[in-house]
Amino acid sequence: MKRRYIIIYILLYGISTIEAQQSSDIQISSLWNSLPSMAYGSTKDFLPVSPNAASLGIFGQIPVGNYTGTAEINIPLYEIKYKELSVPISINYHASGVKPDLFPGPVGLGWSLQCGGVITRVIKGAPDYGAGPEDESNGEHLAERPDPRGNNDWSSDRTLKEYVYYHDYLLEGTSDPDEFYFNFNGHVGRFYIDHTDTFRIQSDKGETFQITQIIQNSGFTGKFQVLSQTINRSYDSDYDIIYNNEVRLTSMIRNFQLIDSKGIKYTFGGSINSIEFSRQGFRESPDIDTGNLIKYIQPTTWHLVSIESPNGYKIDFSYGQETYITQVRFTDYVMKSKYNFNWNVNTIDGLKATLINGCYLKEITFPSGKIKFENSIASEQLIYEDYSPFHPMSSIQGFNFLDSYQTNNYNHYNRFNAYPDVRLANTKKIIEGTSDTNWEIVRNRFLPHKIDAFEIYNNTDDQWIKKIHFSYTTSRMQRMKLTEIKVRGKEYNGLQTYSFRYNPLYTDFYLGQSTDHYGFQNSGSFNLPIDNPSGIFVQTIQNNPNFFYEMKTPSTVHYMNDMLEKVIYPTKGYTTLEYEPHEYGSEYKIWPFKVEANTNGNKYTGGPRIKKLSNFDSNGIKLTEKIYHYKKNYLTGGSTSSGVLAYTPKYHEKYENIEIVQKYLHIGSGEERIANKRGINYFLRCTSNPIYPLMSTRGNHVTYSEVTVEEPGNGYTVYKYKNYDNGYEDKELINYISRDLVDSRGINIPLWKDDEGISMKLERGQLLSEEIFDSNKRPKSKTEYIYNDDPDRFNQNVRYLKLSRNSIDLAESLRSYRIVAGLHYTYFPYLKKKKETAYLNKPVVKTQEFTYDNNYRLIKSVNTTDSNGESIKSEILYPHNLAQSNTVYEMMRILNMFNYPIQQTYFRTNELISKTNYSFSDNLSNDNKIMLLPYQKKAQYLNTPEYIESTITKYDALGNPLNIISKDNNSTCILWGYNGQYPIVEIKNVSYDQLKSVISESVINSISAENDPYMWYSYDINGLRTDARLKDALINTYTYEPLIGVKTMTDPRGIITYYDYDGLGRLKETYIKEGSKKKTVQSYEYHYQNQ
Repeated sequence: MKRRYIIIYILLYGISTIEAQQSSDIQISSLWNSLPSMAYGSTKDFLPVSPNAASLGIFGQIPVGNYTGTAEINIPLYEIKYKELSVPISINYHASGVKPDLFPGPVGLGWSLQCGGVITRVIKGAPDYGAGPEDESNGEHLAERPDPRGNNDWSSDRTLKEYVYYHDYLLEGTSDPDEFYFNFNGHVGRFYIDHTDTFRIQSDKGETFQITQIIQNSGFTGKFQVLSQTINRSYDSDYDIIYNNEVRLTSMIRNFQLIDSKGIKYTFGGSINSIEFSRQGFRESPDIDTGNLIKYIQPTTWHLVSIESPNGYKIDFSYGQETYITQVRFTDYVMKSKYNFNWNVNTIDGLKATLINGCYLKEITFPSGKIKFENSIASEQLIYEDYSPFHPMSSIQGFNFLDSYQTNNYNHYNRFNAYPDVRLANTKKIIEGTSDTNWEIVRNRFLPHKIDAFEIYNNTDDQWIKKIHFSYTTSRMQRMKLTEIKVRGKEYNGLQTYSFRYNPLYTDFYLGQSTDHYGFQNSGSFNLPIDNPSGIFVQTIQNNPNFFYEMKTPSTVHYMNDMLEKVIYPTKGYTTLEYEPHEYGSEYKIWPFKVEANTNGNKYTGGPRIKKLSNFDSNGIKLTEKIYHYKKNYLTGGSTSSGVLAYTPKYHEKYENIEIVQKYLHIGSGEERIANKRGINYFLRCTSNPIYPLMSTRGNHVTYSEVTVEEPGNGYTVYKYKNYDNGYEDKELINYISRDLVDSRGINIPLWKDDEGISMKLERGQLLSEEIFDSNKRPKSKTEYIYNDDPDRFNQNVRYLKLSRNSIDLAESLRSYRIVAGLHYTYFPYLKKKKETAYLNKPVVKTQEFTYDNNYRLIKSVNTTDSNGESIKSEILYPHNLAQSNTVYEMMRILNMFNYPIQQTYFRTNELISKTNYSFSDNLSNDNKIMLLPYQKKAQYLNTPEYIESTITKYDALGNPLNIISKDNNSTCILWGYNGQYPIVEIKNVSYDQLKSVISESVINSISAENDPYMWYSYDINGLRTDARLKDALINTYTYEPLIGVKTMTDPRGIITYYDYDGLGRLKETYIKEGSKKKTVQSYEYHYQNQ
């Protein structure tokens, strides 16, 4: 009954409301754009994220490797480790991050800092959770209604027709679910929310998390970073405003918690300091009604704030705030005539700005230390224009993003003064040529922070033990590029230097319209006469509707501009990178979904792919080389490119003599709408789509089915991948409906053909085979891979309903909408079978078959068969398999600790070889804290009886084992120190009860919790050696240089071994002292691989 009420309500009141929305400049068809979107592989329905989030998200959308023609370039810098918790810190390079309109991230153009991580949201239509701009229906709040995707007839013709005729009032925000990309600690993937309000993960690696979101319903309050201020103009009454940067947002996702299969909890967001917000600019005059504009401030990125063990210890991340503005340039032009009058919507050369309230990493704290980051505004680089007061564009593009200067310029979406926190800022109109204006502060409005350095501290003193410093280009005529990394040891001892060299040709200036279909630089331009740009543009488009397509033609000259070409290592050895333009031999088409071979051979397209990687020693002698060939059957002379062009954006639509027909629509017991017709004589829409990171719906624009990697003198390796052209093209949508729109012949126009199909991206890019040949092209070995091919796998999905406003809707009020019903697949495309063949005198074949638990994405069994037909099978059981019979395992299941093998069994041709059982307990802590910890390991071999291999009888308060009993019933006790990080005493031949008689459990826990247990050595630790109660004990003691390694080891005889480290914390030598003489036991030297 509730649903029927809503439908009737909209029938009575919805029509006039829709008209009102269309006449308003604020209410727009999608949340972020005032014009409809055109699809074909990318979308304008996109709210940009920060450069930092984009640099991380691109690794999830365009994987590095042969399949995409991108080189894997990774510089590891440090790794935080504490027990089972870790945070690797590195910088990674991605060639797709080098585009004219992409701003560099915090470590320079093309690079991303992999440290901690983010969840980044791509909003589809309306936000899944939290408020966007309110609807004007005054009806029931949308979030109170059931998700329409949960209905049995969710995709039926009748249901979709209701949505098309009554627009989006019957749809939830989650009907077209947002995409949430995650990239943290090596985990990469995305997730959606399904119709049961459950998050479903999409990952080709089988990532699985228990995902929880916390919604702030009562309002989210905080203070954004103060906008960069100009001088104080309080002497002018027009500027006498008290700035208040506090913002109160309506309901929104406050934070996410992801628990992995080991029970480790990752928390993201939670406060205004760890969430990034984006908001669009408007083109309206400053006196508009802005009551609801606060809802355009949308959270887009949640930063990782903590990693917590199920045993309670954790790693914390803290952030600083930054506020800056980004821009894109676009054109969207409509020419139309409706019977007896003409009307044009002109956005010929528009700017669309986004105000970003971002975050930058300041500090990481962990139980044994901390890392402090030094950040500063990245001011020494190119920005959107030269914003000096003398620049002719300064009054248009630079200073008026926050003021009300150009009230009549409707080609620019650059106004933020409608937002309360901006409107009250002292950043109003900048008077050109004013001598006392601080232009540097104004310029900094457009710039995020960069990372200058980070320092690693232990918990024993306030002196850093290692410092990593970043250097960048300093010219304001080019984008910021990373030039050098210096790694220094404690007190500046030791030095490692990484240097980076780039192609000397710069990428073009921002917003120059010199970009191809995919955002890479080309030779195009878009310059119209200032006196009559509209007239010239109309004439150009009328004469050549393909104008945009030609302007976006990819370049075979500029693809290398600003690209990384050389990495120099601390040893002075180096790696060089050579590129070539992407090339394809076929193109993927939609409706129908198929691949068409090029009729005139291979074609070039935008962007670089790796051509050659070469490694040299410090003397310039080449050590290794890899040359990449992207041809089918390259070794037998094939010349056809294996590349498939995934998409080409659509730039224009043209219709003549069309009508929209409103037919009878029966609802329930007889309600109907009266048929009528509306039409136009002529319609032409042309648009150039700005390219953002993460906006592509099909990943990389070119993907390669076959790549041959040549190592001169050593041979070749041929890799083949799943791709569009070998059976993994997208599938047709479940259903699609469009408003009845007919052409002059009375034939319905299939407007849904602008929409994507059901993506098979989960499987594309999987390796099908790897063949190795010698230098004479003779085969040496072949490995073949078969993945999850269960027909039922497609039942694991997330439904979506996408309602779109057609471009033709711009023609007066035709009310032309379309809707499609589709799926996001979320199954695990696991490896099912692996076959290895070695070509010796006689081929030797080994196969492995794998089975998985689909719910938990864990491997259940591996069956290996050799050339003789003999097989070995391993089977694994996990806590959830035994939860019903064991309360501890049930607790582990509840806490998401299911990736702990409890039983592993091996069989040879169905006969038992071995079996290992692992048991856990929740009452082994010496302070009675409930922790789920390993207790006992049992083993069995062949037909022998099962025996106990080891038992841990007690742990300290931090989860460290205190007493281990071996299979021979020998007991060893261990004491820990340095905040539970290192074992400092090993006592053999002593039971835990014996140890407790000498040293109390409270002292044991106190020693473990000390950052530096030195004070305990004099009596409590060293006294153990002489205590008569431990007369049979063999005792080893250890001291440490925290975060570096062992400093001394004293054996049961009292002989001390010393450990020395170089300035970078690497072990240099071990030695003992014989009297006053030093005797070296072992020494070490370090060289980089291949150098």
